[in-house]
Amino acid sequence: MPVSSSKSPRRSTSNSARRVQSSQGAAQEVSSAPPAAAPRPAWRVVWGFLRGPYPTLLSRAVVGGVFLLAGIGKALDTHRFAAEISAYQLMPAALVQPLAVALPLIEILLAAYLLIGLAQRWAAAATGVLLLVFIGAMAWALVHGLTLDCGCFGNALGVGVLRETVSAGSIARDVLWLALCVHLMIVPSIWSIDAFRRKRTRKVLCQETSS
Repeated sequence: MPVSSSKSPRRSTSNSARRVQSSQGAAQEVSSAPPAAAPRPAWRVVWGFLRGPYPTLLSRAVVGGVFLLAGIGKALDTHRFAAEISAYQLMPAALVQPLAVALPLIEILLAAYLLIGLAQRWAAAATGVLLLVFIGAMAWALVHGLTLDCGCFGNALGVGVLRETVSAGSIARDVLWLALCVHLMIVPSIWSIDAFRRKRTRKVLCQETSS
């Protein structure tokens, strides 16, 4: 009996020591674990998405497609487009017909540049300036109580379904397209002639430096 009683305290002491060591090891593992990553702000998530290749391609397709359709529609009937410009009462009569001929050609040219991704930022900036002019003209018509055909798409391919009256909705639509132009001015596109030129320039520079 005395022998057995002398062994039990030693066993309990060793067991308690093992428990302490295991708890210390677990504490060290917890302290060494990497902290949980903080959630990214919402604006960073949105900005990361807008910088991707697909949003820029979509912005180019939308703005370029709209201006191509609008330019072709106006070019098909410049006389009617001239009448729509004259109805705004914003410019001398002598400039109405030349503008009715030149503006559709400018819109078609800008649309081509945007669709193929050539001089994207300059084309988007020029398109944005045109949209600001259109927005200002429509806002002027609304303020003065004029009920006008907006003339945004002209007689597009002979289809009158795209013709609309100047309204807050037509202004909001142009504001949306203006936002897409700003997007294209800030973020360069990957699938474009500009990107191809940048890659070719870097390749030439690398070959020159290596030689």
